[in-house]
Amino acid sequence: MDAPKYTAEIFDILSKGKFICSNSNEEHIRKVYATIDNEQNFEFLYNYFLNINFVLEKGDEYYYFSRQEITVDLERKIEQAFKWIDMLDFLKPLTTLSVRATVLRLPTFW
Repeated sequence: MDAPKYTAEIFDILSKGKFICSNSNEEHIRKVYATIDNEQNFEFLYNYFLNINFVLEKGDEYYYFSRQEITVDLERKIEQAFKWIDMLDFLKPLTTLSVRATVLRLPTFW
């Protein structure tokens, strides 16, 4: 089977993190949606994009790309996010105190 008509455009849109939905304001996007929504085209496009590590996903009347994450990488990213949250949690009271101290000290300089 040959690639569907809008394959390059589908990649351009979805690889930028955008969605292709059935109720788009643009008629052209609705045509692209209809192309993907064809069962044979979807199957072809799914396998085609999977070869370059993009997973074509179907939502409720829209399509988007997701990427497969290795479980170890995903766990590492989550642990790193928790570390950043802990650091921000630690620093948050300090910034509040320094702002209050600065406001209280300002009148003494005048």
